Amino acid sequence: PLVRAVFEVGNQHTFVPYTIIDPMRKSGSLTETFLALLDLTESRITASQVLEIIGSQPVRRCFGLSENDLVQIRHMIEKAGIRWGMDGEDRQRQGLPLFGENSWQAGIDRLLLGYAMHSGNTDLYREILPADTTLGESTELLGSFLECVSALFKCIRANRVPCSAEEWSDRLLAALDRCLTPADDEEEEYLHIRRILRGLSLHASQAMYTANLESGTIRDHLRLALESDNQRSSSPGFLSGGVHFCTLTEARSIPCRVICLIGMNDLEFPRPAQEMSFDLMAAHPRPGDRSNRIDDRAIFLETLVSARDQLYISYIGRSAIDDTALSPSVLVSDLLDIIDQGYLLKGPHDTSNPAALLTIHSLQPFHPCYFHGSEGNVASSFSHENCQAARALTSDRVAPLPFLHHPLPQPPDSLRHTDILTLSTFFLNPIRFLCTERLNIRIPPRPDVLAEDEPFVVAGLERYRLENEILRHHRAGQDCESLFLARKAAGDLPVGQTGKTLFHRTWNDIEKLEKRLAALDPGPVLPPMPMHLVFPPFTISGIIDAAHSNGLVRLRCASVKAGDRIRAWILHLIHGAAVRNHQETGRTILLGKDRTYIFHPVKDPETELRKMLTLYWQGLTGPISFFAETSLAFALSRFEKKTEEESLNRARDVWNGSSFRAGECEDPYFRIAFRNRDPLDTDFMRTAETLFFPLLEHQEQIS
Repeated sequence: PLVRAVFEVGNQHTFVPYTIIDPMRKSGSLTETFLALLDLTESRITASQVLEIIGSQPVRRCFGLSENDLVQIRHMIEKAGIRWGMDGEDRQRQGLPLFGENSWQAGIDRLLLGYAMHSGNTDLYREILPADTTLGESTELLGSFLECVSALFKCIRANRVPCSAEEWSDRLLAALDRCLTPADDEEEEYLHIRRILRGLSLHASQAMYTANLESGTIRDHLRLALESDNQRSSSPGFLSGGVHFCTLTEARSIPCRVICLIGMNDLEFPRPAQEMSFDLMAAHPRPGDRSNRIDDRAIFLETLVSARDQLYISYIGRSAIDDTALSPSVLVSDLLDIIDQGYLLKGPHDTSNPAALLTIHSLQPFHPCYFHGSEGNVASSFSHENCQAARALTSDRVAPLPFLHHPLPQPPDSLRHTDILTLSTFFLNPIRFLCTERLNIRIPPRPDVLAEDEPFVVAGLERYRLENEILRHHRAGQDCESLFLARKAAGDLPVGQTGKTLFHRTWNDIEKLEKRLAALDPGPVLPPMPMHLVFPPFTISGIIDAAHSNGLVRLRCASVKAGDRIRAWILHLIHGAAVRNHQETGRTILLGKDRTYIFHPVKDPETELRKMLTLYWQGLTGPISFFAETSLAFALSRFEKKTEEESLNRARDVWNGSSFRAGECEDPYFRIAFRNRDPLDTDFMRTAETLFFPLLEHQEQIS
């Protein structure tokens, strides 16, 4: 990859033909996919292994899948909870208990049941939980995916049965035709694989070998045959023109006009001896034993003789860690010493100083020194791209462009009519709201690595989701056993008694959370209350579904964050403005695992809502410096009568984060909007105080 990254950049005028001798197999080739299919036979058959094979071009061509389909297939695998193993019997074959959770068969059953049943149905059917298929997956895609998986697993099951070489030949030829379709330029490779597979029976008959062969034996034989032949056929050899890249062993004793030795660093060449603890020859050496260091010295001498016009030797002269000087290979140092002792260098002034042979290059190829064009400049470059970069370095710096040159046009009037959820979403991350709603910029999250093991613990986001689901069932008065069976069928819990114990322990934790809430006397739950507030020219509408007779309640099955306080505060203000004419209690309870907050009634909630709506409208035309955690840290410090400098330092610690906690500066939307300036400016301080001071004044921390 590094060679291709350098030599394939540029246009037809600067292209230098090159050849890589003895290269690695071509990624995604027919041979590699076929060998990967054979490797599945004795593997755990993980989700990532199967998805990688499905994503290869020969398999996609065979089952009519596009590259865009892989995203939806990956999503189906995640929604179905597929981790590893074909089924419970497959795991039992590997010496594990017979359990089917998180297997391919369990996931396929969930996908089919989810497609057959009404969307959103979460009832168990014969201990199977339907998977959510309301995400737009087409029937054709689901059918192609299941057909592909079925064909792969049929090959795996067949390959696990030992048989004769002739039967192996027929079996693998059928698998090749069933699962792989070659491209037009892969026909020769495809025919070559078929010749090798037919040769299995021919070689066995010639050797009169009739015993059954294990899959591992066949796999190792085919890998050796296919890989070695692929390397020979893909290597055009020497003397074919252009630049050749190879190891010293491949090029020994072959004369060339120019030979370049790259990476000749100390401790790299000659190769250090790697002695095994059980190597008796290394423990008791004798004269005549082979040594890699002696072989490398001989290869180095042969390379010196093979260079006809020029010999180029390079090594890394500076450490990438602390910039200290690094030594070249001891053979390079010996060569310089020999030149110093017995030779003079031709030039204007004959000298024996070997330093005249050394050229110290800059770290980057676009350094301006390579493009000066002066006569005394030893090193020069002909790269047009690097020359443009060097000109940019030496030219006058242009001030970086801001995120927006000028405010955006006024938003449509429809955005003046907002609701509770929209207003809360805006203040959780105003920049993300601006990018997604006004600029249509959406940064996709980084895809998580597919899980390859059944859950042994439930932690992090998975635990938070489980606790929220338990909380909903508990508040609705539903039975815990039905939820346990559903989560067990979904593969969200550890297998066996461990999962049951963990679930009931989590259920007990939620009951304790409910008891803490009951001690605050929230009163009975009230029915959902529709509301509609008018603040000309804005309106806020929605449904308040967290109301009790003694106020609002918000429960969080985690530590209380700044975003939770913002949501509760907005809901508290809207509820206060909606019920103030009904003489109802206007407090709001925010209860989390670590702390409990009570927001007391606000005398004039309409004024605070108008301030928030003004910032909301301003944030729709340009970025505003408001960041939930950082702004709360600054406002809290100022509320405690700390100086502005101390408060900014505290906010900057939250913004930058630490080795143990990610800072808000790592948010991708914040990086886009504030990449060229410090966001913690005067506007940041003013906005934080405007929004959080009223919240802190009406907030009481109970625990």
